[in-house]
Amino acid sequence: MRLHTLSEIHIGVENVQGLNNSELAKLAHEMQERFRQPDGTYFFNRKRYNCFIEYKENPHIRALASLASRQIKGYFSQLYDDQTPYELQIQGWAMVQRWGEFVMPHHHNGHHFSAVYYVDVPPVHNSPIQRSGAIFFHNPSPLARSWIVRSSKAEHQHQTVDVKTGDFVIFPAHLMHSVSPWFGEKERICYAMNFFLKREQDWEEMLSENDL
Repeated sequence: MRLHTLSEIHIGVENVQGLNNSELAKLAHEMQERFRQPDGTYFFNRKRYNCFIEYKENPHIRALASLASRQIKGYFSQLYDDQTPYELQIQGWAMVQRWGEFVMPHHHNGHHFSAVYYVDVPPVHNSPIQRSGAIFFHNPSPLARSWIVRSSKAEHQHQTVDVKTGDFVIFPAHLMHSVSPWFGEKERICYAMNFFLKREQDWEEMLSENDL
């Protein structure tokens, strides 16, 4: 896995094999229709953000979740030497990006890591912008956006990853990120995931309300 660095924050990218992307693409469309609100809204339906639970018996979702777990553990082992046992808890959902759609800057604070698996990234077609469909990671430092340190060097402002089919991107959940408008020949399909590390042993013992 290659690591990109943004202000001492590491972003992991690897192209992975072994998943049935055609079946995952079908499931992505099914998920969006299943969790779409009566008014057509999909993004603000809280239930859809954990649809991996709804599909936990599906072999393709299980394969994706298993691969994601291995990738996260490999990424974690590169960054930390802590050997405390932990269990990964996974939240996941599908995203089908149509012509001109984009994702505003946001983060997934409250989790430890986030990831995206790209099922299908078709060729860009007649795009009015550069780097259509790229994922941008914004520098978390307030100074990176101030006039004092403005620079033509892109890494001072953000790290950009141009993704392709089969890419698996991992990053800290608190890191602000966005997706540029998609102008491709077909829909762009991916699965987004959040990961929480549930430890058997925490760093230090704390007082519990159950002790009071």
